[in-house]
Amino acid sequence: MNDRCSLINKSNPCKCEQWVRFALKQGWITKEETFVKKQAVNILTLQEAKTLKNLKELYQTLYPDSADQALAERIREGIKKKEWQILS
Repeated sequence: MNDRCSLINKSNPCKCEQWVRFALKQGWITKEETFVKKQAVNILTLQEAKTLKNLKELYQTLYPDSADQALAERIREGIKKKEWQILS
C-alpha cells in the first residue's frame, strides 16, 4: 500500500480521484456526498493505512522468516471481520 497510495506519498500512482470519478459516473455517489465526507474519509484512510503499515512492521519483526505468509493470513482475518473500512 505504501508503494501505491497517493495519500501516503503524492508521487504514488493510485489516486482516489480516479475512483471518485468512476463512482460518480456509475451513480454510486453524488457530488454532495463527496464533499461532505471527503475529510473524514481521508483521515480514516490515513489512520488505517498507518495501522496496516505498523502491522506489517510488527510481523516482520516477530516472524522474520514467514512474515509475508503470516501477515497475509492476518489481513485475510481482518477483512473477514471488517476491521478496516479501506479493505471492506
